[in-house]
Amino acid sequence: MKNRVFTPEFKLSIVQGLVNGEKTVIQLYREHNLSNSLIHNWKKINSSGRTATPLNCKSSLLSSRRATFKSRMNSAAKRSTGFLEFY
Repeated sequence: MKNRVFTPEFKLSIVQGLVNGEKTVIQLYREHNLSNSLIHNWKKINSSGRTATPLNCKSSLLSSRRATFKSRMNSAAKRSTGFLEFY
């Protein structure tokens, strides 16, 4: 299955349906073709007061990847030359 991107409004509607008792997790994941763990994660994020918008998640992921890449490149450069660093 391809990675899908869900809007914050869609996530909130799913969580509200669950919290209000309108539907069960099983009904929601069958109806919307979602995994039950995804629904539980959205519920946990919503109940903790955190916001997880796609933009926030994506930017933190990219920052982490950039830091990892720079760290690996610096390690490789230090091994080969002893002093070169990437910025």
